[in-house]
Amino acid sequence: MEIIDAHMHFSNVKLFKDCADTKSLNEYNFQGLQKELKENNIVSCIAMGVTESVDGRFPDIQSANPMEVDMEPKPSKLHECLGINPFRLNGNPEILETIEEKIASKKVVGFKLYPGYYSVTVDDDVYQSIYELAEKYSMPIVIHMGDTFCPYGHIKYSQPMTLSELVLQRRNINFVVAHFGNPWVLDTAMLVANNPNVYTDLSGIFIGSKKDIFAKKNGHVFNNIKTGIAYCENYDKLLFGSDWPLVQLGPYIKFIKDIIPARYHRAVFFENALKVFKGLT
Repeated sequence: MEIIDAHMHFSNVKLFKDCADTKSLNEYNFQGLQKELKENNIVSCIAMGVTESVDGRFPDIQSANPMEVDMEPKPSKLHECLGINPFRLNGNPEILETIEEKIASKKVVGFKLYPGYYSVTVDDDVYQSIYELAEKYSMPIVIHMGDTFCPYGHIKYSQPMTLSELVLQRRNINFVVAHFGNPWVLDTAMLVANNPNVYTDLSGIFIGSKKDIFAKKNGHVFNNIKTGIAYCENYDKLLFGSDWPLVQLGPYIKFIKDIIPARYHRAVFFENALKVFKGLT
């Protein structure tokens, strides 16, 4: 089966490198990613733009806009969502021009916002110019929701229900709630079920190697995800994503396959991403 990984990383962020070296045991470089893509029949992948101006500073309020996928070389199958740093935005015309220039690249397929990493709510005025660009270019916005991959996250900003008014006000934008909003899975499920323009990806539920993934399978988090999926009752709104390099791709694909009925595998692993990220075609 062909697979699209709708949420992964390929950036020079120390936290990603450290996790790959010590926990997920991935080869986090061009060769390693190429090998993973080939072995798992991943025909396209979407990396989330994120950078740090100083090694180890992520999340970095000094990062320039837009934050891009900054590892080289990049696999030909890799597309990207431009990361937005709200502390370096403020409607600056030159920054917005730069963002529009990046959008002109066929490899850019959306935006990525990082509430929880950045202490700014999704309905803050600073983001309005990004929403306008998303509408102008018919581009989706992936929004980090749930726990943060660092011990100093501003968690109150990444609670999924903070999206409830935004997704009503911006019906022309498709939003993807990253990580199923874990651990607030039922809140995410409610947003997905009640809003035609809200999707969610299944990335980053677990972090680590094959051993770590299957040690946690059938535990409380696993059951929480299954409950959320059952509440959604719509497999057309779920997208496969891995959060690579934070997890090994093969075992994570198997984990997601085990919680999605086989008749919906093609939708979740392939078709839904094509529907949301128009630039993949």
